[in-house]
Amino acid sequence: MALKNPIIFHDPEITTKIRNLASIFVSHCRSQNERISQRTSHITVKVLLLDSNWSYILKDDVPKCEKQKFLKACFNFLFEEKCLSGITVRMQCFFYGRYLTRDAYKDHQKQILLRNCFHLLQKLKKVWHNASEDLKEMHNDLIKLILIKEGMEYAGDQTAFDEMRTAVNSIFPPSALSTFVTSNQKTKMAFINEVSSIAAGVRLHAWYSHKAGKFMFDVGRIMKETLPNVCEDLHEEFDTTKKKVQYFRHELLQKVTENLGTDDKETYFQKLLLISLVNYLEFIKNLKENIDEVAVQTYKLDYTFAIQIKEINTNLKSGPFNKADTVYPLYKDLAKTWKQMQLEGHLLNFYVNLFQDLKKFSERINAIEPEDIPEIPEFEVFLEQDPNETTMAIFPEDVKNFSEITLECKEFCTYYCSIGILVPCNREIGIVMYNNSCYGFSNQDVMDSFRKQPAKYVASVIDCMIKIPQLIFTLQMEEKFDFPVIADISNKKTHSTQTDLSHFRRENYSQVYLPK
Repeated sequence: MALKNPIIFHDPEITTKIRNLASIFVSHCRSQNERISQRTSHITVKVLLLDSNWSYILKDDVPKCEKQKFLKACFNFLFEEKCLSGITVRMQCFFYGRYLTRDAYKDHQKQILLRNCFHLLQKLKKVWHNASEDLKEMHNDLIKLILIKEGMEYAGDQTAFDEMRTAVNSIFPPSALSTFVTSNQKTKMAFINEVSSIAAGVRLHAWYSHKAGKFMFDVGRIMKETLPNVCEDLHEEFDTTKKKVQYFRHELLQKVTENLGTDDKETYFQKLLLISLVNYLEFIKNLKENIDEVAVQTYKLDYTFAIQIKEINTNLKSGPFNKADTVYPLYKDLAKTWKQMQLEGHLLNFYVNLFQDLKKFSERINAIEPEDIPEIPEFEVFLEQDPNETTMAIFPEDVKNFSEITLECKEFCTYYCSIGILVPCNREIGIVMYNNSCYGFSNQDVMDSFRKQPAKYVASVIDCMIKIPQLIFTLQMEEKFDFPVIADISNKKTHSTQTDLSHFRRENYSQVYLPK
């Protein structure tokens, strides 16, 4: 069913006006000491324009004072402490803008490493015309590169530099640099990779044997203190939020009615709160799963690291003559394991910081009371129904990969979404296909009700999303409203400086190819 709201249509003129308003809103927020991304600004402007009272803003020759009034309304929606919808939309934009999967985070770290190593790599690969005069500088650059490449460097850490120089000299003395200088670039890169991993392994073994003084990654403390505390806090937060979701869902189902006009302020507040809590629960569930995986991988890697140390000690006792054949490969394996452990530590830090920031949104959400809700919007009641419209029930045994069929309203019951209540659907009872889209339901009765009047319920879902805009992103219906699909940026390096032209990549170096 088509909506009469101009924001839905792909009108180039309207799109341009919205983009301009979003840019102005970013500047307005900055003047109020608040920083938001271009995408968050774009979303906020469109959310406000869903209200027909603001549609005149898209007309030509709108007075400046009216635009300022609109920008102030956008700001209040996004930053007002008592605006539950605004807080939820901000939380959604924040999480999807910051969250990265394990694989995406690893790719991000590789890009950072390439950027940090690029300058030194270019220096070491160039042709040295006065090599005899520059050997000392070249040796220092090689040590700096190894420290960065192996993740063992702190800015200005002379102890780390001295320890790595000792490790490098034990396998590659400065006198051998003349051979390195005359090599081609391919040989130089292979040499740098080989020396880096062996020297890192030597330093790690020395640190473990207490022959080196300083190190920067305490795995023992992470396993004994950080991980248990974080996991306990996260699991407790998850369980508490889950109980709240179940409580409010039960309360709403007890007083559910098809006539939305009968909603009192408390019922409407509970609907908004349930939507906020469902989003928060999904976000911390993602973080919980990722941090649990970090814990598993860290314990495995720590065990592997200990085995590798013992193996090196055993081989070193057999004498110095088999180093190149036996011990050096073990040093390389040790360095590889440590880099993986270090990455798990970075992942843990990344997810913990994200969790702490999310908790701030939760605190704001839980601080809001029913009396803080300013007014209850009037929801439309759709009665028309085309008698020629048909639906088709699909059951698990009817098609292969039934569980993978994409449903409208995500995995929530369409019937209850039409009245603003998020209830999980039950695929086991089957799904309904209507107008080439599939819908899920929580029980047989509501499925039968939908099949009698499908257009009514679909239109009611859309009306609910217009009146409760955070539902658009909760149900992943952005495309129906020509909104940016915020979940798409979870795999990109995007945070604060997002633009269409940069494909929403955060870092400048990731927007172009590195020079050859």
